[in-house]
Amino acid sequence: MRAYVRDGIVLATHDDAQNVPASAYGDGVEIITVPPGVSMLPGEPMPTLDLDGQKAMLAARIDSRRNAIVAEGYQHNFGAAAGVRTLDCRTLEDQSNWLALHGLWSAMDPETMVEVIDAGNAVFETSAATGALAIRALGQWKSALIIHARNLKNAALAAADEAALSAIVVDDGWPGE
Repeated sequence: MRAYVRDGIVLATHDDAQNVPASAYGDGVEIITVPPGVSMLPGEPMPTLDLDGQKAMLAARIDSRRNAIVAEGYQHNFGAAAGVRTLDCRTLEDQSNWLALHGLWSAMDPETMVEVIDAGNAVFETSAATGALAIRALGQWKSALIIHARNLKNAALAAADEAALSAIVVDDGWPGE
């Protein structure tokens, strides 16, 4: 769940599946990722959380940031003919499909041309070898995102106080940015 907060007052809450921009509630609104078990009610002040609650809030924010990056897709340069393309990673089905294609393309003659559909639904051709390399790079990118998120969460869990917790930078340093 996300809470839309201005000046410490919860203006609204929305399910994570709802993609409501902060600007829908005017200037100065911050979107807060709410961890399970924390109650935020519209019109009420943000609840004061103990250190464990703050850690849970930060962990939820880390998950949200990781998921948003994955949902934006993986960009790969397929070379001069196709250029840089974004591959969908929004759903587990997208990710399973890429894994299946990696297995198929890896087993084909490397020079065989294969069709790929990018995130914009444009179809282009590349060699089976280039396609397989792109999917391997996608997997490495996603693994790096997972590791980065885990390292941030480990730092949050290890934080001894609010100062240490607030020193953790969530918005910078993600792989591929």
